[in-house]
Amino acid sequence: MQNKRKSKEINVFRADLDMLTFSSTKEASTCLGIPRTSLNRYTNLQNFPLYSPNLGYKVFIVDPNKPIKDTKPLLFKADERHICGIDMDSLKKGVLYAFLQDKKTIFGEFKSTHDAALKLDNKKSRHYISRYVNKERLVKVGKDRTKVYFVKKRLK
Repeated sequence: MQNKRKSKEINVFRADLDMLTFSSTKEASTCLGIPRTSLNRYTNLQNFPLYSPNLGYKVFIVDPNKPIKDTKPLLFKADERHICGIDMDSLKKGVLYAFLQDKKTIFGEFKSTHDAALKLDNKKSRHYISRYVNKERLVKVGKDRTKVYFVKKRLK
């Protein structure tokens, strides 16, 4: 089976206009020491250089096939906005709740994201839950793949 991913050229400029060229985003990410999500987020933004720990200076990331933009980087996706429609004041501090789609019915209460991952899916990894706590994003859990929102009142 052949890899059908198209390679894309990535150019990296320094303020003094030195240029490096990479054959893919993955290669640029590895060589620069910058995560791919950050590379993609800052590509072609003319006013926002990224610091490369491997090079030791700030660089501009350019995809020659796309136009240069004079905008700010998007720091989160539109579908990951903060959750609304749940009364946070009614929740116990420090407890992780799983709410059903109606945002009224509590599917479960957990000590932590790790606890939820173990009890709901028998998984040790909690990242698929922790990245969506207090976000307007449904997560499928359990054998029946029930969709829930994860919500936690902060300890402040």
